[in-house]
Amino acid sequence: MNPLLARNKLSIFIGLALAFSTSAAFAQTATNTASPTPPKKVQRLKTIMVTGSLIPQIDVETPAPVQVISAEQIRRSGFTSVSQVIRAISANNSGTIPNAFTLGFAAGASGVALRGLNVGSTLVLIDGQRTAPYALDDDGQRSFTDLNTIPLNAVSRIEVLKASASSIYGSAAIGGVVNVIMRRTYHGAEASGEMGTSQNGGGTMTTASFMAGTGSLERNGHNEYIDVEYQKTDPV
Repeated sequence: MNPLLARNKLSIFIGLALAFSTSAAFAQTATNTASPTPPKKVQRLKTIMVTGSLIPQIDVETPAPVQVISAEQIRRSGFTSVSQVIRAISANNSGTIPNAFTLGFAAGASGVALRGLNVGSTLVLIDGQRTAPYALDDDGQRSFTDLNTIPLNAVSRIEVLKASASSIYGSAAIGGVVNVIMRRTYHGAEASGEMGTSQNGGGTMTTASFMAGTGSLERNGHNEYIDVEYQKTDPV
């Protein structure tokens, strides 16, 4: 074998070995000197609850007129029942059923009627869900939701759609929709009472309520509350 050729081959092998060794050392140095990536900060988002998504939330978002009554507005109004709050809406008129109504089959109940129609044409929802109708129909024909069965202290807000929503909910919503949003959580306890009478006597009205709750959805993952209300109106 030619000695010159052998030396050339040996030189090539030594050069390749040095090249790979240098590359590996450089890669190792680069890896060691690279600063570690700081961990990303985890941000906990607040829970978002959507109710009654088929009902527009704000007037400016749609031509359909929507009235929102907040819990603060209810407190300032001085009303003592959901029935009084809803029946005070300007869109509620002649077809409504007040508590003192005794001429029909639904005496003692209270219903809302929007846009000059009867109580059977206004749909009442609780948290966007349909509710069971009152046991006795108005005039034995029109089913409706008794507003007296909704506790006022547990209400977060009331959304009133003063336009027909029959394309979404059917004939029960020709006059409009009332969506009562309840409180998601409550912690603590409160009690209230009220009594009033007429100037000439009779018609004494007595109301009392008690509400208590415990737990936290954010800290404990649960919350329970109870609301009890009592109302009585004496005859005149």
